[in-house]
Amino acid sequence: EDKVKVLFENGKKCGKHVSYKFTQMQRYVDNPLLVEGHKFDFRIYMIISSTEPLIVHYHDGFLRVSLNVYDVKSKDISTHLTNTHLSKKLFAQLESEGKSTDDLRKQQYWTLEELQEYLLEVKVINDPKWLDNYLRPRFKQAMAHLGRMGKKTFWQDIRVFELLGVDFILDTDLNLWLIEINNIPRISPSAEGKRVMMEEMLRQHYGMQFHMLEDRVNKSMKYLEDHVCLLYTSDAADDLLCVDLGGRRIIKKKNNET
Repeated sequence: EDKVKVLFENGKKCGKHVSYKFTQMQRYVDNPLLVEGHKFDFRIYMIISSTEPLIVHYHDGFLRVSLNVYDVKSKDISTHLTNTHLSKKLFAQLESEGKSTDDLRKQQYWTLEELQEYLLEVKVINDPKWLDNYLRPRFKQAMAHLGRMGKKTFWQDIRVFELLGVDFILDTDLNLWLIEINNIPRISPSAEGKRVMMEEMLRQHYGMQFHMLEDRVNKSMKYLEDHVCLLYTSDAADDLLCVDLGGRRIIKKKNNET
């Protein structure tokens, strides 16, 4: 770490150093919080439902737990990275040893509530509402900051929406670290609990977008009603008469007696 600081002059040469122009570096958290001796990270979902104005939503995610017991000196990448895709070879190996696929999926997938219950049990935390009082607010704070950071790079349009997968990790001091942001998060129901969670999240996501679109349409129609003279509409042509008086719009019922 000290060598990197010297090489890049404490960040002044980031993106400018000729030999490392396209290299991305990230601090390795060498004291990760463990569950039952295994390393884990969080996949949390950030939903952008508009970029003009910027509207960002938070949605709970889950834990991705390594199937290997954690050893900081291990050279097995699946011990250090909990990415589901990277664990495919390990899955095949463990299945060949007689392990159940369903059991492995359950071991790899934890809910936030299961984490809280475990940390209370091993006395890492003592607040029974730790998720709501500490962890979720930290996730939300980070996502609000990420939204503000990226605002200038977004295509500014009220119709833009995006589902992002944001990955975090906790260290043994319960400090929250951002790992990366995925603009095309994998939607794969590898475990039953994950399937239920994702179906509900997507249902809420699409429902929210539909209602926002509906609201925009209603506002557009209201604007038209207030500023534009209606000349003809097939379903109301027999009942309405529009008169334009100096830019003002008046709609009156026809007098059937005249």
